[in-house]
Amino acid sequence: QDLDVDGHTNLDNVSIAGVTSVSSLTSGRVVTAGTSGKLQDSSDLTFDSNSRLSIGGENAGHFYSGADNLVVADFTADTGISIFGGSSNKSYIAMGSSTFGTGALEAFIEKTHGNNNPLTIATQIGNSNIQFKSANDFVFSSYAGPAERVRITSVGDVGVGNNSPDCKLAVKDTAEFAAYDGTTPNSGNILFQLWNNPPNETANDHASMQFAVNGGTHNRVNTISAVAESAGNRKLAFTFCTDDASTRTEKLRITGDGDVLIADTTNSIYNDTSGGGINLKANGQIVTKKEATSTADPLVWLNDTGQTTNETIVLAQDGTKKASVGLVGNNLAFFVNGAEKLQVNSNGIDASGDIDLDNGGSAGINFRRNGTLKADIEIGSATDEFAIRARG
Repeated sequence: QDLDVDGHTNLDNVSIAGVTSVSSLTSGRVVTAGTSGKLQDSSDLTFDSNSRLSIGGENAGHFYSGADNLVVADFTADTGISIFGGSSNKSYIAMGSSTFGTGALEAFIEKTHGNNNPLTIATQIGNSNIQFKSANDFVFSSYAGPAERVRITSVGDVGVGNNSPDCKLAVKDTAEFAAYDGTTPNSGNILFQLWNNPPNETANDHASMQFAVNGGTHNRVNTISAVAESAGNRKLAFTFCTDDASTRTEKLRITGDGDVLIADTTNSIYNDTSGGGINLKANGQIVTKKEATSTADPLVWLNDTGQTTNETIVLAQDGTKKASVGLVGNNLAFFVNGAEKLQVNSNGIDASGDIDLDNGGSAGINFRRNGTLKADIEIGSATDEFAIRARG
């Protein structure tokens, strides 16, 4: 049965009770219940000729064509959409297409209600990424305050606690950490932590950080690593691997005990029979090795570029200097208590005091020319035995 109302609008098979009056409907507008159940012409909820729904009275066709099927707009007041669910339910926005079948869910925004449940933004099928775009910077802030926590600038620089980073990663903290006391601070008193938590204990497990420079031709790579020395204890070494153009091997290691190994990994080079390296022991000992290639290839090279003290090596006990060795011009000099006692020059040996020879038995001085003994002075083991002899 048809119902004919003013304006000759036809409503098929509709039963309406208590109708007061509805007239002059604009095309596309929806009739809704008003006060006291009376029908009213709603100017804030409309469908246009393309079946686009507009809430708020603005024309849906005026907005971005990629998202105009439902438009909420009111230029005279605040607008928004609220999605609420029960205490154990979810609020959900689902997205999909016919690519993976009708009704297939491709991506969604979800909030499971409850104090500790996160907001999830996810892609579910296919190879889709989640892409965020901004006309300027991305700023991540805490709700309280709000206080800025992380910023990603429009050129890709990242600031953590830094709202104006000018490099790829800038980390800033204004906290007053506990004063450094010569031991490893706890994690609440540091700026950055690089942590590897493997599933089991294995020697040489490591947490590493790489540095690389590649101008298009040469892939230069260095690494700094924290390396587990053993599966059976807590000892952790620091190692530095550098690129020497042919290898990227370890060049420096600081052991868990504090020994420093330079160009060596054995930590016992005093037993080695080849190769080179330096050990700086935590107890103060210095051990160096070098596989010399010629008589002009010294194990130790000491270069005094100023020669202001004439002392290249100082020997001391308990902080008090006792003796020293150095250069006087081109000559090698030996000092005791600050005074020069012996000098070796191109003519031989000059002594500023007595030369004592005492081996508990006989003692002597041999004189050679081109390796051939020519003369000697000898003090025999017997009392007052003294001889000066010329050799053939």
